[in-house]
Amino acid sequence: MTAIIAEAREAVLTSAETVVDRQAVVAEASRLAEVVRRYHEEHPLDPGMSLQALRAAVGTPAPPSAVTDAVLEFGVKSSTLEVTGSVARQPRWRPALDARASDASEKLARRLADARWQVPTVAELEREFPGFPVRALLSHFARNGTAEAIDAERYAAKGALADFRVALEAALVELGPATPAVLRDRLGSRAST
Repeated sequence: MTAIIAEAREAVLTSAETVVDRQAVVAEASRLAEVVRRYHEEHPLDPGMSLQALRAAVGTPAPPSAVTDAVLEFGVKSSTLEVTGSVARQPRWRPALDARASDASEKLARRLADARWQVPTVAELEREFPGFPVRALLSHFARNGTAEAIDAERYAAKGALADFRVALEAALVELGPATPAVLRDRLGSRAST
């Protein structure tokens, strides 16, 4: 068997436990690169497609993980894919705002800045900005440092959180021990303080 594999070495890729037709690997790597390209078109603000989702795109029934690894490795070596951590993307891909998203981004960033620590929920922002990619923009803000996720449903402008911390510390120094209700009244914040 080893002699046959050695003889066919140009036509196959081997790993410790598998032998795969090289052309099948090349074709699948190209197909996955196209899956990633389409993902970028549909999600221009995302840093890339999750590696888990890309692995799932290989199909059903899933081949052995060594085969999927070989496909992804070939995609990286042939520069059709780039894998960083748990994200796959086209080489040199960077999230980008188109004109519509730029306008939405400016309005949403302004809304977060104006809110200060009266932080709206994602659902409130989606109602306020219908048609805007609110969740994608908030994730983009969190990645680039413009905003910070407070929890799964709230994002605050980075500066607002720093201002809140200063105001909270000043209120505690002035008031001493205080209940959450007293602090809410003093700071004018929501119940989530």
